[in-house]
Order: sequence, then structure tokens, then C-alpha cells
Amino acid sequence: MSSNAFSPCEYDLKIRRTVPYYDEMLSQITALLKAFNKDALRWLDIGCGTGTLEEAMLSDGTAEIERLVMCDISDGMLEVSRNRLSALGYNAELIKRSALELDYSGGFNAVTSVMVNHYFSRDERMSALKRCRNALDENGVFILFENIRPRTFANERLFLDMWRDFQLKKGKSPGEADKHIERFSTEYFPVTAAEHIALLDNCGFRKVETVWTSYMQAGFMGIK
Repeated sequence: MSSNAFSPCEYDLKIRRTVPYYDEMLSQITALLKAFNKDALRWLDIGCGTGTLEEAMLSDGTAEIERLVMCDISDGMLEVSRNRLSALGYNAELIKRSALELDYSGGFNAVTSVMVNHYFSRDERMSALKRCRNALDENGVFILFENIRPRTFANERLFLDMWRDFQLKKGKSPGEADKHIERFSTEYFPVTAAEHIALLDNCGFRKVETVWTSYMQAGFMGIK
């Protein structure tokens, strides 16, 4: 991930004080991965952070994973992920790499990307999505969860106020909450849900759907 708001040592605590329904998002992704892939998972995770998604996937012991590759641009995040998966008795391939540097040609039946693309320009988003698609085997699934922009400015202000209130209820100070809200469209650049769907369509994904949504976050899927 680029320009992350949190350091690796504080990430797990602060992400849950910042992003509404964070653990529900992880649950939705793991449920979709398990439902879609009945065979062993060959999984590439982009912007893996501290490995909480992998922990959610592995913790109940029901997931069969043949190969797991985890990418992030932060050495600190990768080290936390390595320790987390080691505690679960699993060794993944951890690689320092951006979504814009992926060079895989097939090999995976699932690719996930959580809260990564909102740091990119439109052209960079297209490049990242195409690289994710290239990493998939035919009929593989791509799952994308992102911050989103409401369709109207009035709703944008309303939902940002809701987001600020959420952070205050989770224990942030008004200054901390305001600092995060001020990052919207200055340090990261969300697009609307409709734009996400269009980008996935234009990159050649099939069966593109919205799989989960809240007021400022949403999840999407597409099939190669």
C-alpha cells in the first residue's frame, strides 16, 4: 500500500478505529474465496498489510491453500505478516512489490486487493487491474475492496460526517478524526462504485458484481 496512514506496529488497532465494518469486510472476502474455490487455493494478495485477511482465512482450519503470495510495499508490514502466519504454522511467499509492478502470467485462481487502488491515478488503476487479471488463470476470481466516493457532493459531506462520528465513537480525538477525514481526495482518491464497475469491465473481467457495500466502502468481484 502507498501513503499508508498507520505504521505496522499500530495498524491492526487503528484500522478498526478508522474503517467501519473492517472485520465484516474480511469475513465477506474469506466467505467468497471459500465459496468460489472448491479446489486448493492459489492466492495472490496485493497490499497484504499485516496479514489480517490471511489470518481470517486460515484461523478456522477449513481453507486448503496450495500457494499463497503476499505483496506489500512496506518491509514492516511484510515482517508483521510473516510473524503472524508463522504463528499459525503457515509459510507464505512474501514479496515487496506494488500492484503496479506485478509481472505474473497466470498461476493463481484468486487475487485479492484491499484498500490499495484508491492511492492511484486512473491510468495507474487500469494498469494495476490489468496486472491483477494477468496473474489469474482462466476462470479465476478477482476480489477488490476499496473506499468509494458517493455520487453527489451532498452525500459525500453527509457520509464523511458519519465516518467522522464513527471514529469518535471508537475513541479517536476530534483532531485525529479530522486529520483522517482531511485525507479524502488529498492523500487518497476514491472513485464511485459505478466507476469501479466500469474499470473492471474495461479491463476485461467477466461477471463483474458489487458483493458488499457500506456508505464509504465497497467490495467488487470479477472473473477472468
